Amino acid sequence: MKKWLIRIILLIVLVLISAASYAYYILHSGVAPSDGKLRVQGLKAPLEITFDAMGLPQIWAETEEDAFYGIGRQHAAERLFQMDLTRRVAYGRLSELFGKVTLEMDILGRKVGHYRMARAQLKNLTPRNLRLLQAYSKGINDYLASHSTLPFEYHLLQTDFEPWKPVDCLTILSFQTWFSDALQNNDLFFVSLVKKLGPDAVHKLYNAYPSWSPFTVPRKASSASQKLSLRERWGQSLLSAHLNPFIMSTSSNAWAVGPQKSASGSAMLASDPHLELARLPQFWYYAGMHGRKDSLNVMGITTPGLPLVVMGYNGKAAWAFTVGGVDITEYYREQINPGDSLQYAVNDGWQTMGLFPQEITVAGREQPYRFTVKTTRHGPIIMEEDSTHSAYSFDWAGFDVDLNDTFSATLDIMRVADFETFRRRVTRFGALDANWMYADVNGNIGYQLGTPIPVRPPDYANAPIDGKTVEDYWDGYYPLDKTPHSYNPPRGWLGTSNNKHQSPEDGIDIPGNYFTERIMRLTQLLSRDKKFTLDDFKTMQQDRVDVSLINFRSLIAEELKRNLTQPFLSELMNWQGQTGTDSRPTAFLKLLQQDLKRRIFKDELGDLYQKMRMFWMENLLASGSEAWFDDISTPQTETRAGILDAAIQSCAKKTEGKSWGDFQSFSMKHPMAVAPLIGDLLDLSNGPIPWPGTQGSLNMSLSLFADDHFNSVVGPSWRFVIDFAHPLEGYMVIPAGNSGNPMSPHFMDFFTLWKNGRYWKVSLQKDAVYKKAVSVLQLNPEG
Repeated sequence: MKKWLIRIILLIVLVLISAASYAYYILHSGVAPSDGKLRVQGLKAPLEITFDAMGLPQIWAETEEDAFYGIGRQHAAERLFQMDLTRRVAYGRLSELFGKVTLEMDILGRKVGHYRMARAQLKNLTPRNLRLLQAYSKGINDYLASHSTLPFEYHLLQTDFEPWKPVDCLTILSFQTWFSDALQNNDLFFVSLVKKLGPDAVHKLYNAYPSWSPFTVPRKASSASQKLSLRERWGQSLLSAHLNPFIMSTSSNAWAVGPQKSASGSAMLASDPHLELARLPQFWYYAGMHGRKDSLNVMGITTPGLPLVVMGYNGKAAWAFTVGGVDITEYYREQINPGDSLQYAVNDGWQTMGLFPQEITVAGREQPYRFTVKTTRHGPIIMEEDSTHSAYSFDWAGFDVDLNDTFSATLDIMRVADFETFRRRVTRFGALDANWMYADVNGNIGYQLGTPIPVRPPDYANAPIDGKTVEDYWDGYYPLDKTPHSYNPPRGWLGTSNNKHQSPEDGIDIPGNYFTERIMRLTQLLSRDKKFTLDDFKTMQQDRVDVSLINFRSLIAEELKRNLTQPFLSELMNWQGQTGTDSRPTAFLKLLQQDLKRRIFKDELGDLYQKMRMFWMENLLASGSEAWFDDISTPQTETRAGILDAAIQSCAKKTEGKSWGDFQSFSMKHPMAVAPLIGDLLDLSNGPIPWPGTQGSLNMSLSLFADDHFNSVVGPSWRFVIDFAHPLEGYMVIPAGNSGNPMSPHFMDFFTLWKNGRYWKVSLQKDAVYKKAVSVLQLNPEG
């Protein structure tokens, strides 16, 4: 027995050592090469990739085609699994890996049909665009062909990588523009609201953009407990932030000042796009791309899966975008023929739906999930109600987009040098719902809303349209000269924080869903009588003051004085908006907002109340109306005063002796962190740690709220500042690292800089880059 026990123990030890050795080999071999000389098939001329101390690559090629090949290799070398997942999200194929937990997301992707559109438009690519996408794809595939093993995630999931194709890039391009709108779009919420409470409920929400929140364009002078498999737990981890993964914007700040507001006398620009931060690796891949013969000289953030610098600078100009908030979808209520479920009503009878059979492979199921995408003259059907013989279809501006034109516009942006060209290109960026900020070496600053703006009837109410009587609710899109824009305004600055673009008195009133909080603080800071430096811009990006909470406090000041006792009442009323982890007023006011939202709306809306915007509630409180305050589930009549008193007293008790850091925390983790042993051995989790900031602070923290706790999931995914007194130099930082491999020294090396508000200097000047390079990888064409 003793001998057998010893043998069993030795066998277990041997298995563990073998497994650990194999895992180490897989991980170590997946670390991207950063020096040496390689011969490759896809190049036409020698190419070099320099790496600085933080692992940021710059690709130095003779032509743009070779530069695209180089960025393809780098994306594959350092973010292969991430770009593969992005492709799967765009195609609606996540469930092949993660099972039923991602099935609803796949179904939505199939209904929107990004791949269907990309496949249909592939033939429209110009020879140049096709050549560049083929070069990018070849760079990805050549890298995989020259390496004997895939990243560790593929081994854990026991899956393979499918060769990359140009149509994959077009599919991802369509997908990214869809979610720039879907993130801030309230149409589905209003569809659900109308289904639950009727059309009048939309008008009772007080959802107009408030007069106290600034605009971007300056005003004119006159005025679950279910047991899941390991695969499903990985998929659940991927979606833990309740945000669609691998999208390139959630919210953001961007601003620019002209020479009259700059200490250097040159234009300056700052950008910090806000994305989900809870997942490792982070979204952006930072890189420089240079093609000597084609005048390509650009640096900034790229999306793994697309060979484009979407925000950055080129020595002549810099550009960045924030989510625009424009409503570019329309929902129609279709009447279904009771005698034929594949027909819907039109003015003169019935029309047959378009049918697109779908089959989704679902891990853990023997049979694929089969369904049919149904389309009407308005667009795909998103939901059906068999009991009422009705369905809801939707139109989206992206259905009218030429993806070849979109790709061409992005190529032009990387070389842009003047504002007029810039605004004409960003308004061709497909259906990307974006506010674009611009600055250049000649001292110019500008803003342009790039979103296609549908022309709607004046009585638009953001409720589903009768699909039978209306064939097309939109009368095309507004022309360029009607879109919100500003160039070198006299005040000397421009800023955007997902707020409304312009006053309806100064141009067209654009329906949409806008944030009101951060623009107030940004306006305060930029309106100061001073000339700004780079250090000022950096300090502004770290700012944790929430002016919107101060406004909220003022709105209910009398109720606060009636219910709170000293000394907290004085502390709260004298509070200046700082949202650090040591702030009790922040914790109290944030809990109070959530408590009021629940007390006011949950009885009528159920769980739908969680989607209510805070400023809608504040508009209601300010209106003096008693609508919504009565709890329909109780026999007595509740009032505004009673609801406020109860909520204030409850939140004061919850926050007694506590501060904001006790209620809000932040974590980062890789989706594979839930895997036994691997997650711990590779240190795939970071946090939770107490976290400052709010949705209303420039240094933004957007949190998920549950059980009186705020889990911070969205924040600055890239900070960037540039002063065109030094047009080839910029300062940046990303939250984690540029590599997606946990064994790489560049997996988390930016985190400390990012957390502490520090920056990394980057340059486009070739001699300076080579001087600071810690390694150079040389790629030479075979033969």
